[in-house]
Formats: sequence, C-alpha cells, structure tokens
Amino acid sequence: MFGLAVYSLRQKSPTFDEQGFIVRGLGYLRGENQHMRVGHPLGLNALNALLLVGDESIKLPTDDPSWQASSFHRPAELFLWEIGNDVEKVMFLARVPTVFLGLLLAAVAFRWARDVSGQDAAGLLALAFIALDPNILAHTRLTTTDLGITMAGTLAGYGLWRYLSKPTIQNVIIAAMTFGLLNNTKFTAGLFVPLFGIVIIAAWLHEIWQVRSLAPLKKHLPFMLLFPIISFLTLWGMYGFEISQLPANLPALPQLAGQTLPLARHLEQLLDIGNRSTKGAATFLLGSYSQAGWWYYFPVAFALKTPLVTLGMILVGLLKMFLVRDGKQAKSDVVRVLGVGDSATFTHQQFVTRLMLVAVPLGFLGFALVTSVNLGYRLILPILPYLILAGSVGIFASSRPLARREGQRSDTTATPLSFPRRQEAILFISLTLVLLITTFRIAPDFLAYFNSLAGGADNGWRALVDSNLDWGQDLQGLAEWVEESGTEEIWLSYFGEARPDYYGIPYRGLTSFPPRMVHPDVNPLYPSNPAPGIYAISATNLQGVMFDERDEFAWFRERDPFAKIGYSIFLYEVEPIGEPLTVLLPNMRLQEVAEGVFGTNQLRPIFYNPTTTTIFPVDGGMRMISAENHEPVPAAEPLTVTGDNGWQLLDLSVADTDPTQLTTRWQVQAQSDAALRIFVHALNSAGEIVTQSDILDVYPATLIRGDIVLQQHTLATVDGIVAYRVGLYDWQTEEPIGEPTILARELVHGE
Repeated sequence: MFGLAVYSLRQKSPTFDEQGFIVRGLGYLRGENQHMRVGHPLGLNALNALLLVGDESIKLPTDDPSWQASSFHRPAELFLWEIGNDVEKVMFLARVPTVFLGLLLAAVAFRWARDVSGQDAAGLLALAFIALDPNILAHTRLTTTDLGITMAGTLAGYGLWRYLSKPTIQNVIIAAMTFGLLNNTKFTAGLFVPLFGIVIIAAWLHEIWQVRSLAPLKKHLPFMLLFPIISFLTLWGMYGFEISQLPANLPALPQLAGQTLPLARHLEQLLDIGNRSTKGAATFLLGSYSQAGWWYYFPVAFALKTPLVTLGMILVGLLKMFLVRDGKQAKSDVVRVLGVGDSATFTHQQFVTRLMLVAVPLGFLGFALVTSVNLGYRLILPILPYLILAGSVGIFASSRPLARREGQRSDTTATPLSFPRRQEAILFISLTLVLLITTFRIAPDFLAYFNSLAGGADNGWRALVDSNLDWGQDLQGLAEWVEESGTEEIWLSYFGEARPDYYGIPYRGLTSFPPRMVHPDVNPLYPSNPAPGIYAISATNLQGVMFDERDEFAWFRERDPFAKIGYSIFLYEVEPIGEPLTVLLPNMRLQEVAEGVFGTNQLRPIFYNPTTTTIFPVDGGMRMISAENHEPVPAAEPLTVTGDNGWQLLDLSVADTDPTQLTTRWQVQAQSDAALRIFVHALNSAGEIVTQSDILDVYPATLIRGDIVLQQHTLATVDGIVAYRVGLYDWQTEEPIGEPTILARELVHGE
C-alpha cells in the first residue's frame, strides 16, 4: 500500500483543495494565520503541514494583503505557485502523512475483522481489500480530508464496538478519544453522531431484551458520563485548549459574533461550511446535469467505481452473515454471566457487530441520498471500510479458528496469522489476487478507476467526472507528454488548480475551470469547426459541467481522442481546413457565429469595440456584421515596419469639431500577450498632466506584426494644453512599455 501510494503521489499534480488545506495548516502551525477559512476542522490540515513547519525554505505569503483576509484562495495560489516554493517538495512532504493514515486504516481493519471473527483469514482479507482498493489508494496520496475521515470513522467505530462488546472503563476512554479524533477530521463526521447513537441505544435495548431487565444499564453509567466529556476534551486538546473570540464577519449565525468560547476556531470553520453547504453544486451523472443533484447519485457512483470483486465479496459476506448460523458459536458474555439460555438467534456481540458493520454504512449512505451536494464517490468513502469488514467477517463467519476454546473471546486467537482450513487460504489468495491485478492495471491512476459496469477507466467519463475521475491531477503528465512528443504548442482546457506555466507547457488557453486561462469575451474556440492543432481537454470540461454553455466542447465529445493522459486529459488533433482568414469580431464572440460561415478553420479572430476602435489587418479579412452576415475588410496600408518591439505610433490627430476627441494610429511591431493600454496625457506649459485617457479596446494578443489600430480617446475639456504625451503600458504591472512620444499641440492641430 505504501509503495503504491508513494508511486502515485510522485507522478500526480496538486488537485483541487490541496493547496488551500496545506497553506491553512502551515499558517496555523507557524502561528502566522489562525483565521483562514476552508470549512474543515484543523486536524488533518495541521497533520499534512507537520513536515513543512521546520523547513525554512518553504515560505508563506505573509506580505501579501490577502494573507490578512479569511479567504484561503489567493494565499494558497501565492504559496504554491507564485512565491518560489518548490512544488514537488511541498506536495511530497504534505502528502506523506496521509499515506500513513492509509496504513493505519488498513491496520485497524485487520484488527477489527480479526477481533470480530477470531479468524486471521478475515483480518487479512479486510486488510488486503483496504490496502489494494483503488478508491482508497486514490485519496491515500492526497492532502485532502476524505481519507482522514474514512480512517477516523473506522477507528472510532472500532473503539465503540470494543466498548459495546466489553464495557470497561478502558474501552470507554478509547471509544471517546477516537470519537474526538473523528470530529477533528471533517464536519461530515457529524453524521456519525446519530448513527453511533442509534447503535448504542439498539445495543443497550438488546441487552435489556435478552435478560428482560434494566439491570444491564447500570454498567453503562460511566459511559454516559465519560464519553461526551472525554470526546470534547480530546477535540479541544487538539486545538491547544484554546478559548478565543469569534470574529465579527461570521458566515452564518451572526448573533454569535464577538462571543468568547472554547473551540471558537473550530466553530468558525463549522459555520463557514454550514453556510456553503446550503448552496447546490454543478453535478454530472450519466449524461445529465443538475445543480440540485439526484438521490441515486451515490449508489450509482458506488456501483460503478467499486471493484467488482469487492462488490461480490461484500455481497457474499453479507448474505452469509445474516443467513448462515453456526450452532457451535459460544454464548455472549452477557448471556453467560447472567445465566440466561442460549436460544437467541444471535449473541449480543454478533448483534452489535451487525449493527456497526451494516447499519452504520447504510445509515451514512442514507444521509447521502438526501443531500444536494453530489461531489463524488469520495464523500461516501467512509462507508467502504465498514462494508469490506462486513464482507470479510461474513465470508469466514462459519469457520472456527484453530485452538479456540469454548467461551474464549473472539479477539484472542491462539495461532497468529493462521487459516482454519485450506479452502479459506485458497479463497483469500484468489480474491486478493483478483483485486491486486485490478489495482496494478490502473496504477498510478487510482482516482480514475471505474469497473467494467462503467466500461472501465476509458469510459468512466461518460458516467461521472469531477473528483470521480478528474481533479486536476494529470497536468504534470501532460507536461511530460508535451516534452517527449516535441509538441511546440497545444490548445488547453484544464480543470484544476495547478499551473501550466510552472510545468513549462506551451499552450493557448481555452475555456477552463477555474476560469483563468482565457477571458470568455475573447475565447478563440469556434465550436463547430475548431482551429487546427493539438487539443488537451480535461474530462470535466469536455462534459461542460462547470460551464454555462454545456456544449462548449461538443465537437470533441463526438470524436475519439488519439491519447489520454491518466484518463483525465484527452488529446485530440485537428487538421487544417481551407485557407487562413482574419475575422474581426465587433463586440461578438466566435461562439455566436453561425456554423459554416467561414468555410475554414484557420481563423485569426480579432476581438474589439467598433465604437472606439478601427482595425486594419495586415492580410485583410472579413468583419462580422451579425451572426450570419459579414463584409470584407481591406488590408492595412503597406507601411514600413520600423521597430522590432512593441507598437509604433504613426500619428495623433484631434477632431476638427471637438477638441476632446483624439485618435492615435499605431502599427504593431511584434505580437504581445501583455495587458496593453494606450495612455494620452495632456500637458500644460510646466509639463504637468491636466487631463488624460487610458484605453485600448482591442485584445492585443490577437494582433500580429503589421496590423494597424486606430484608437479613439476622449479627454476632459480643459484650458492650457500645450502638448500630448502618448505611450503604452501594461495595466497589470503598471510598467511602461517603450518610450512615450511627446507632440506639441500645434502639431496635432495643424496650427
């Protein structure tokens, strides 16, 4: 398990949420920021940041204004991508603690199954099916909270089972502490409160029913008192027993603002996630889209993403657990101690086991059925260990361990790591081997696993996307493919938080999520006839889940990619059609143009505002009048290109009837991706600015060497203007580009 997880994590890019969780945990541990809101308890974020705390080479963006805000988004982007931290180093050190949580989960599963059944075979089967499950491995290598709550939910369940099977003070303490740990992983751990409560009450009622007396409740009085107190103290202790003041800007329950309380930071995060959980989320399932989700989303996801051998093992185990009864089983402790007959169908311990291993996961799934937040299999991952345990225990339910004595507790097996019979050894080896082959075939792409009901990982995108398949993890793999193939440039639509520039990917941006690669008003994609080149499109974007226009990439959905990167990024090659054509789009997007207008896919679109800007392309072209109509555009005048960089100012003129209206005329010397703007400063005799204009109403990245741009400028009416200073600057960096030109007023007016 350790090897598979590390093998995978070294090859995968940061996924959604990871950077935010790491920066929050590291900021908290270093005492730099305790007000950042990610909507989760501190526990797992702090654990993942633990190996980073003492490394002075790993910096936090404490000098940026966003660091003082409660949002984690901008600090996380700065931390991982923009202030020089080594991304590979940060991610490796942050992910390693989760790997050990996965190992602990497998160990707990082994111990619990072995304690329940007294069978080493059951324990080993549970361990193998946890350690080799592709869904668990997928999250064992991430700094997110899903594996953490899964491990803690299983550990807390085991602690409660131990107490209900043998109600001692020691087991009360273990159950309470593990429950406190669970509640510091993720706020959906709150679902275990009613589920565990139902199990406790049902177990106590079963004891009462067996003896027809309330007497058994007396021994549970310490539990009633100690369990809530120790659980609370455990949770509080992990926050250093802090007592602090809730901030004024609470996302929910503003009446609590300013109150000084224990666990105030924990409560603040709870209010944040509680506020966001009331909002729906864009979801995709089997070709359909929804903002409110479907009640059957999680059962479908579970059926399609759980290995078939696991589903079979669970089903067979459950059938045996409830339908097969071993008449030789020992009486429960309660029955034996109180001297009651053994006519009950199940012993008390068996009853508790069935409650824990079946009722808890089914109850958790039941809660999932009514939620509108259908974000992926990961949200029901906590039920998987319970069901694997139920299957493992059930399969070996009718087998008796070697050297077992009548009345011996099921958690004391005489011979360690033994199999009762040869058949059990063969069964264990066969099931494990099938799962091992399944897992090795998908490695290291565990997140993209789908079983054959979904058509395997290759076809999983047709049923589910987002964190079920595509969480941004394969950008590093795309960079490696680009380098190995020698591809000079790709069209990229990426779903994820990682940065293509960091990995050295030469790309032209398409609509993506988050929407940082291209502005929607200057989207260069013509959906019905895409431009020639290599396209890399994330599966979630291919389905258009996060887009207003779901069919943005419908043209590609209808075609087979020539390759896939980790099953989540699809590669397509589009061949050129027709002759190159420059198209002027006045306040219009390519997506609005009717299909078949151009007769070519070799387009150079120029996006501009026709009320203030006139464009003369170097090679001529067409100007769109409406979605269906267009008119020809003459080529730019054959002026001599005099520079190698920037733009060349050709002239500045003022309208005859309105001195506030100026026009600058430029010729592009070199294509630029900078955020260009033209400034016109009106100067007085002292060289001071008395009025000015800053504007450029064309998208500069679409212009090439030789294009001519006429830009209109509007100035305020003032007296004393003697000259104009004209130039370019980058409005994002506010840095000037080239030297400005100064023209006397009489030259501009022709006086």
